[in-house]
Amino acid sequence: MSGPLRQQLHRAALASPLASCRLHILHQKRHARVLNGLQFAHPVNNNIADKYKHLLEKKAKSEGLESVDDLKQAYKHRIDQYKRDSIAPPKLPDSLHHDGTTPTPSSSSSSTILSTPPPIPKSSTSPPSIPKSSAQKSLDSYLDISKILLHDPKEIEYIWRARHISDANSLCAVIPHQTYLRLAKTAKSHPMFILPLPRPDQGIELHFLQWQFSSPTTVNVMFTSLIEYKLRGEFASPHTTVTHHLDICEEKGIVLLQGSVVENKGVSVEEAKWLLMALQKFYAAEEGVEGAGEEVARRKLLLKQFSEGKADFDVQALIREVETIN
Repeated sequence: MSGPLRQQLHRAALASPLASCRLHILHQKRHARVLNGLQFAHPVNNNIADKYKHLLEKKAKSEGLESVDDLKQAYKHRIDQYKRDSIAPPKLPDSLHHDGTTPTPSSSSSSTILSTPPPIPKSSTSPPSIPKSSAQKSLDSYLDISKILLHDPKEIEYIWRARHISDANSLCAVIPHQTYLRLAKTAKSHPMFILPLPRPDQGIELHFLQWQFSSPTTVNVMFTSLIEYKLRGEFASPHTTVTHHLDICEEKGIVLLQGSVVENKGVSVEEAKWLLMALQKFYAAEEGVEGAGEEVARRKLLLKQFSEGKADFDVQALIREVETIN
């Protein structure tokens, strides 16, 4: 991970009134408080030591030592190393840069009230893994492809939506093939980005997204709260995973989208839909549309600055862009 990009990522996660001035955050009453995560690194353990004293004494004797204190001294180096490891900030993937400022924990495990954002490198980084519980499925696990090809695109859309309507945590959509081609073209140049998620009366949360071209017929997008991605890097667990199925795009001119939102990860299905809509506004921006030239140029510039880790990547400009999304 290059320095500049890493700096931007940390700045993006810093709580700052600047990012939310436009949302009047400065005037709201907040009941949450910022906690120092280090205070939880080594909880008071006197009771634990007393509880397992007999086991420690037994261990000391088995090691040929006279007391628990001798055992502690013998293992002092390993204990100290464990303490250092437990309080050291996790190493971020090499794709995110940082200017050296220390990140401040937010008042919520999933929220990040912004200030200045992160860019992403061209170097490849392991994407957040897809949770095993959401085991990725191919299109033929949902539909009989040979039969679905007998229908026209509008009928396929009805069938596709009906297939997922009973799952409250499911996301589904049908995307015109040409729209998907614009999405994919931009995604290959800018596989990572951040999107602000406005929350009424709470401010703005930053969410990290990453594209993954898994196979010729499946393309994933994973959304993770930025705070979790900063803490866990490539081991971060996505709150939303979306798959584009390309199996019938050539024959029918449509791409079938299916996704799921993980429960209790701090993001609702409606919020996940909003993130998908914002993603399309940035990645599928269509050039040459009358009256949209400046808007498209601004969004493409933000993608470029983020991908290249530019120091002038402006989170405030990003927020202004998403505020215009209906």
